[in-house]
Order: sequence, then C-alpha cells, then structure tokens
Amino acid sequence: MLATAGLAVAAAVIDANDEEEEAEQPKESSTPPAEEDSLTEEDGLTVATGDAEPERIDPETLEEEFGARVFEGTEEDETVYIDADTTSEFLIRLGSGGADTVVTGLGQSINTIDEETEDGADSADTVRLIYTPGQPEEVFERSGVRGSFRMDEEDTLEIEFPEGSGGTILPVYYISQYYPADACCSSGEDHALELVYVPEGVEYSEEDLVSNYDTSWLERGMVPLAELYLGQSGWVDYSHDGGTVYEYDNITNPPVLLSGLSFAPQITIDTT
Repeated sequence: MLATAGLAVAAAVIDANDEEEEAEQPKESSTPPAEEDSLTEEDGLTVATGDAEPERIDPETLEEEFGARVFEGTEEDETVYIDADTTSEFLIRLGSGGADTVVTGLGQSINTIDEETEDGADSADTVRLIYTPGQPEEVFERSGVRGSFRMDEEDTLEIEFPEGSGGTILPVYYISQYYPADACCSSGEDHALELVYVPEGVEYSEEDLVSNYDTSWLERGMVPLAELYLGQSGWVDYSHDGGTVYEYDNITNPPVLLSGLSFAPQITIDTT
C-alpha cells in the first residue's frame, strides 16, 4: 500500500498520458539565461546573497562531510554557482529560508528542504542542472550519478542541455528495502526518483530496464543526471522490549520538473 502511494505521488508530478502521442509536453524553462560563466571558476564556488556582490569561496575553507565540501545557506535569498565541469564534490544546504537558486553541473548534492516550514510560492527554490557532454568519470559512481537532491515539491528543478540536443529524459522511480532499526521486527522502504538522459537513437525496453536494473546507465548509452531522494516509509516493533509498534511515512512529492527536452513515460523499479 505504501509503495502504491509513492508511485501515485510521482505520477502526479510527471504527467505521462497512456498514449504518447497525446502526452503533454513539458514547459520550457522560464528562467532567463544567467551570466554564470563569469561567476564560476574551475573547482570554484560563488555565492550571491541578496543584492550583494557575488563572492568567490575557496572550497578549502569549507568543512568536509563524507568527501564533499559543505556550504550552509542563510535566511537570505542566495544564488550559488558551481562550475558545471568541476570534479570537486559539494554539499549545498539551503533549507534555512529564502528563495534560493543553485546553478550546477552533475554530481553534486543539493538540499533545499526547509525542515521547519514548507516553502511557499514566495520562497520556493530553484535548481538549474546543466548537462554538458563528456562529463568526467568522477561524477559517476556505481550504476548512477554521484550525489543526490532533496527538494520541496514547491521547488523547481530545471534541466538544461546544449542547444540542438535531442533525446528524452526518462524518470525512473526506485523502491528499495532497508531495515530501519535494531528491533527484531522492522521493515522499511527507500523511495527515490532518478532522471536519466536518453540521447536520440538509443533504444530501450521497460522490461529490460526492470529485469537488469543493476546495469550501468552509461553502458546502455544513457546518462544519469540526478537522483531525487523522496523519503522513507516503514514500521518498527519494539513490543518485545515493552515498547510499542509504530509506522512512519515521510515520502514527499518530487519538485516541479522543467526541461527543453520531453519526459518519457515513467518506469518503476521495485527491488523489495
């Protein structure tokens, strides 16, 4: 039942008609072209807070968590620029308020979720994910892409490609099992949505993708762009220690997805 609810969430955001020829095409990005070329440098991080001048930040001055340099946002509106071709890994946390924007390439971790108050229309955040061909191998790991995104459903993820690019974006909804506690009886599910670029001419079947889900996207001629972490659901039984049984479900909707390319019908890979 929990898995079904999660699938409905994703389907509501990525509206794919049963008949592809009648599918509604995604909207073009409404964000005007940014002048980020002058605001980024190799392996650099640049932050503009409110109306202040952009400030270049030396990654070596940032704290490190699990190999990633961490930038913590403030309550002000902030725009964070990351070099789209960098091999450095950043963790950007912008959940303290404000209508924030991140301009980045592949392989970074971005968290725009406000844990205390949900984003409203006047404080929704935007991530502009820029794909350029020939990405360095450092941004890919296991069978997917390094890093993950956590975003409120009011936020927007804009995926940008070079002019003239063809192909589609394939949304893949993952459900996997984990064990949430050291209780003798417990079970949980992780939910995530991965967005994969399928260049023109690359063919695939849903049956093959589901049956061979551990095959690298790169080996298929595709490019994993981003993984959106959507949360967990499950239950834990502590009754054997005099405690209680409780259930939880913190699965969230994905953000609004925009791109100049169309979205293919979503597939689901359930490994539970």
